[in-house]
Amino acid sequence: DAAGRCGDGPAAERWLARAMEAGLADTATLNSVVQAVAQHSLEAAETLLTSAHDLKPDLITFNTLVAAAARIGDLAAAERFFEEAEAAGLSPDVVTFTSVIDAAAKRGDAPSAERWLDLAIARRIEPNAVTGGALVDVAARTGGTTAARSTLDNLRTSGVKPNIVTLNTLAATVAQEGDFASATRIYDEAIASGLRPDLIFFNTLLAAAAKAGDLQAAKEWFERAEQAGFTPDSFTLNTLISAAARSGSLKAANRWYNRMVTSKMQPDVVTFNTLISASARHGEMASAEQWLVEMSRTGEQPDVVTFNSLMAAAARKGNLACVERWFARACEVGLLRDVGSSLPSHKQALLAYTSLMKAAADKGNLTALEHWASQASSSGVTLDATAFHHVVRACAYRGNLETAEEWLERAQREGVPVQLTVHNSIIAAAAREGDVARAEARFSALAEVGLHPDERTFSSLIGARARQGDLAGAKVWFDRMEASGLHPDIFHVTELLWACKLSPSRADAAAYAEQLARHMVQDRGIEIDQKFLVVLGKVIGARQAADLCRELGLDPDVVASRTAR
Repeated sequence: DAAGRCGDGPAAERWLARAMEAGLADTATLNSVVQAVAQHSLEAAETLLTSAHDLKPDLITFNTLVAAAARIGDLAAAERFFEEAEAAGLSPDVVTFTSVIDAAAKRGDAPSAERWLDLAIARRIEPNAVTGGALVDVAARTGGTTAARSTLDNLRTSGVKPNIVTLNTLAATVAQEGDFASATRIYDEAIASGLRPDLIFFNTLLAAAAKAGDLQAAKEWFERAEQAGFTPDSFTLNTLISAAARSGSLKAANRWYNRMVTSKMQPDVVTFNTLISASARHGEMASAEQWLVEMSRTGEQPDVVTFNSLMAAAARKGNLACVERWFARACEVGLLRDVGSSLPSHKQALLAYTSLMKAAADKGNLTALEHWASQASSSGVTLDATAFHHVVRACAYRGNLETAEEWLERAQREGVPVQLTVHNSIIAAAAREGDVARAEARFSALAEVGLHPDERTFSSLIGARARQGDLAGAKVWFDRMEASGLHPDIFHVTELLWACKLSPSRADAAAYAEQLARHMVQDRGIEIDQKFLVVLGKVIGARQAADLCRELGLDPDVVASRTAR
C-alpha cells in the first residue's frame, strides 16, 4: 500500500508477491494495492493485476480500473475492463456503468455516454446522481447550456435528483457562456433543493462574475463563501485578482494580492501573469516591471505568457526597443526556442513575433519588420491572420501603402484569410493620401477574394472623391452604396456635402446640396446633426440654409452662429 501510494508500481508488485508467498494476501489486499497504484498509473495497476494471477479479482478490482481509466478519459480501456469483469463472471453495477459514462464524458463522446446509459437501464440498473452528473457533463461539453439543461430535465423525469456536483457543472457551463445571471439562479436552485454548495461552487460563481467584469459581484460572492464557513483558496483569490484586473481596478487587484500574501498563500505564475498583463494593458509599464521583480522575489519563474504580456504592452505603445529587449530576455531563459510542432509553444511564439512585427510596422521600420518576419519563418512559426492584420494596418496608418499591399498580397499567397477590416485600412489610408486610384483598385479586388464592402469601405471612397472636389465621383460611390443594400447615414451624407463645398461648379453643387438635404430629411428620415448644417451653410449660404432649416423643421440658429464663426 505504501509503495502504491508513492506511485512505485514495481515495488508494490514485489511486496504483493512476497505477501502471496507467505500466504498473507487475499482479494482485499489486491484491491488495496491496485487502488493505490491506479492513482498514479493505470498501466502499472493493470500489470500488477496480471502478475497476481493466484488472487481472484472481484468487482471492486475492476471498478477501480474502470474509474482510473475514466479519470484520464481513456474510454477504450474503461470498456475493456468492463468486458473483462463480465468475462470473469461478475455483474457490473451502477458504479461500473457510471465510470464508463464518465470516461465518455471526459472524451466529449455524447453518443457513447447515451449508449452506456441505455445499456444500464436495459439491465435494470437505475442511474444515480453521480451517473447524472457525468451525463450532464458530457452534454455540457458537446452541446453547451441547452443540451446540459435538457439532460438534467430528462434525469429529473427519471427520478434522479441532481447532486451539488451536477449543478456546479451546469453553473460552470452557463458561466463560460457569459450568463452570470443564470449561474446565480442555479445556486438558488441548489439551496432550494436542500443542497449545500461547496467552495468549488462559490469559485464557479466568482469566476462567472470575473468574466462579466463585475468586480462588486465577485466580492459579494467571496463574502458569501466566507459566511458559509469556507476558507478561500488560491483559485478564489486569483479569480478576484482577475476580476479586478478585468474591471481596470489595479488598486483592487493589488489589495487582493496582499490578502493572498497575508493568508499565507503562495502566489503562482497565474497570479503574477494576471497582474503584469493588467498593468501592461493599462499602460502602467513601470508597475508591470515591478510585478516581475516581486515575482522573482517570491521564487516564481516567469513563463512565456509573462514575457508576451510585456511585449504586447510595449508593442501597443510602438516601443520596438522595449519589445526586442523582452524578447531577448525570453530567449535567454529558453522560453522561445525550439518551437517545433507543439501547439502551445507555437501559439506563444506567434504572439511574440506578432508583437515584434507590429511594433516595427508602427515605427515605420521596414528593415526590422522584414527581419522579424524572416526570423519567425526560420523558427518554424507560421504567421496567422492576426499577425498580417497588425502589420498591414500599421503600415497603412503610417502611409506606407506599397508595403501594406505587399504584406496583404503575401497573406493571400500563403492562404491566410484576410478580413475586410484589413482591406478597409488600405482603402482609408489611400483616401487620406489622395491616392484615389489605389483606393478604388483595392475596392475592385474585394470581389476577387469573396469579400463584400461595408459602410466604412464606401465612406472612405466617397470621402476620397469629396476631398478632390469631385462631386460626380462622390455621387457615384454614394449611389453604389445604396444599390448594394447598405444605408448611408449622416456621416456619408456629410462627406457628400463636402464634395459640394469643394466642387468648382458652385451653382450646380449648391442646387444638389439643397436637394440632398430635402431628400435626407423628408424621404429618408435621417437625423441631421450640427456638422451637416454647418457644411450646408457653407455650400448654399447661411441665409438660404436657415430658410431651408425652418422649412424642414430644423434649428436655423445653428447654421447662422456656426457658419459666421
